[in-house]
Amino acid sequence: MKNGYIMFDLDGTLTDSKAGILNGIKFAISQYEIYTIETEKLISCIGSPLRSIFNNFFHLDDKATEKAIDRFHQYYSEIGLYENTIYDGVNNLLERICVNNRLIVATGKSVYYAEAILKHFGLYQYFDCISGSQSQKGITSKSQIINDAITRVHGINTSNSIMVGDRKHDIYAAREIGIKSIGVLYGYGSYKELSNVGADYLVAKVDDLFTILTE
Repeated sequence: MKNGYIMFDLDGTLTDSKAGILNGIKFAISQYEIYTIETEKLISCIGSPLRSIFNNFFHLDDKATEKAIDRFHQYYSEIGLYENTIYDGVNNLLERICVNNRLIVATGKSVYYAEAILKHFGLYQYFDCISGSQSQKGITSKSQIINDAITRVHGINTSNSIMVGDRKHDIYAAREIGIKSIGVLYGYGSYKELSNVGADYLVAKVDDLFTILTE
């Protein structure tokens, strides 16, 4: 791929943020009488909006959910943000493909958190645009986040763009907008999840992304 626009999810695609997110969720619900937390089930929630996690997974009402979200951000902004690691090979991949393409982050995280993580781990310089959740503007779903990037980046269109992500939300959004997608199997989604939603490509490791993105 040359002169293309490559959009990357953040959690589970560029960085392994599992520890920080799970610790933030556990901190958020520690105020309630919820004693059993199955880590594997919690991992399956990563990539979903926080409101959906607390409403649907923990069955909190709207008032309790708002309190849980506030507590999550309290933990995450101070500690969880940095309980994070870059997947092996990501830095090298971005350095090589940014020469002939423009790179974009399209994440369900807030722009503030996304930029802080990318700067902290030395990845920020590879990206032309960071698009994330902006609840004050009504930009919360992955398709809205991708569309936000499309409106902000000059020259981008569906024919020369591709979305790289690890969860069904990434693939659904790409299909809805009309761009190709790559599902990464080293993140938090499974082969079944990503194949069932129709990812155009599936890759098992970061090195495989380079092959597809330079075809």
